[in-house]
Amino acid sequence: MKILYIVPFFYPVKGGAENHIYYLAKELVKKGHDVHVITSNLDRNSLIKKEFEIIDGIKIYRLKSYFRISNFVSFFPAVFTKINKFDYDILHIHGFRHPHNLIVFLTKKPKLITPHWPEYPSKVRGSFLDFLTKLFDLFLAKIIFRNCDYICAVNKLEIDWYITSLSRLHQSKGLDLIIKVAQYFPNTYFFIAGSRAGYETYLHKLIKSKNLNNVIIIEELEEKLKLDYLSSSDIFIHPSYYDAFGISILEAFSQKNAVIASNAGGIPWVIEGAGLLFKTGSEKDLKFKLTILINDKKYRKELSKKGFERAKQFIWEDIAVDLEDLYKSLL
Repeated sequence: MKILYIVPFFYPVKGGAENHIYYLAKELVKKGHDVHVITSNLDRNSLIKKEFEIIDGIKIYRLKSYFRISNFVSFFPAVFTKINKFDYDILHIHGFRHPHNLIVFLTKKPKLITPHWPEYPSKVRGSFLDFLTKLFDLFLAKIIFRNCDYICAVNKLEIDWYITSLSRLHQSKGLDLIIKVAQYFPNTYFFIAGSRAGYETYLHKLIKSKNLNNVIIIEELEEKLKLDYLSSSDIFIHPSYYDAFGISILEAFSQKNAVIASNAGGIPWVIEGAGLLFKTGSEKDLKFKLTILINDKKYRKELSKKGFERAKQFIWEDIAVDLEDLYKSLL
């Protein structure tokens, strides 16, 4: 397949979204696909002089950016003419509320969009950008999404913390510990996702008995939505009573989650210093470790970086396979 990515910034620009796109593109090239990236010539606060280069087989076209609205939004109008020169099979747009989102109206080829960036509060955006955001959402957002064949991510919720877990909804996974701990963190949302395994009824009853409105169970999360789910998360909890490996930990690492996991089975080997371990089955220790991550931003970021590097040893090829299957399903 010939795959075209359009993104505001790209490697070597540093950032979660930029890393996400780079590693996936790199793996898709390894699998024999022709991957092109159209991006701006900006490196956040400076210019990148090379208009075209090939990095790890990825063909990168950097177009002149005429103005920047913020550190995350740039305008490179040549993209609207450049796109017509590509005979691509799949168009994957990264970033939302960007001028290049309008490209969805110019092509009938299969289109995907990955928003990536969270919903920033008005006080963070500033009054002018907040005004533009409201205009975009009012007149364009729904139309753009309707003109895409697939949406690969959701925006981060406007809550203090977004904490996830991903496993079978089975008693052996220790998910009741998350619910018991949630009562101590009222401004934090806990999402428990996984396939039904007979334990979900008890979990719902436990939530109800504690009168919690900050715990949400997502049953039968689609495989193709897992990474989107994790990409919106701040902290990932894996409280299993036993796991030989724990692939969901690596998936959380790959999305830059700070991870807390039980010290059961092969989990400590997977974590290998890139996350926090708590005593298996201990509600008290889980609460203690979660409090540490919530209160210590520097340490949390340090762990998320370590986890991301740890995941690179295992996961990017698997993610690329899933994305490749998704692309094929849209053709």
